[in-house]
Amino acid sequence: MRYSFIFIPLVFLFTSCSSEEQVEQKPVKETDNSVATPDKGLVPTVNSQTQVSVEDTFRSDPVLVVEAVFEAARTKDYSVLSTLCDPMGENDDPTANMCNVANDSKGRQNEFIDFFSKGQVVGEAVIQGNTASVPIKFGPSGKKDEVFVLVLRNGLWYLGQI
Repeated sequence: MRYSFIFIPLVFLFTSCSSEEQVEQKPVKETDNSVATPDKGLVPTVNSQTQVSVEDTFRSDPVLVVEAVFEAARTKDYSVLSTLCDPMGENDDPTANMCNVANDSKGRQNEFIDFFSKGQVVGEAVIQGNTASVPIKFGPSGKKDEVFVLVLRNGLWYLGQI
């Protein structure tokens, strides 16, 4: 018991000290949080800054999620792909394989590049409830027609099937 008076402050001291390790923070997007008044003026609200991550911003649009797949193939940066699959795991096998391409063999990665690096969205997203259909062209020549189906989870779009 008498050592607890020494031990507790030491624990607090060690946990409150800063370390040299930097923690990655999501970027902050400033928004205009103001309220219109009857005389058409603007009065700032109490919370003048809202944190919105870049990831959440592009996920709010199903077309941007699909374009992220093509960009990953063009740049060979597969890091975003694992975050694109439905977090509930309700996507088809080809989509699940695509989301896991960073962990696949070089041959599978090259196949992904061949099929999606020339891909493009070729129409408007059709949103029906919690699903969106995005028409694309893809394939080695970039001329094969297909539709990505996305699912809305907690306000964000994820790949469901191709």
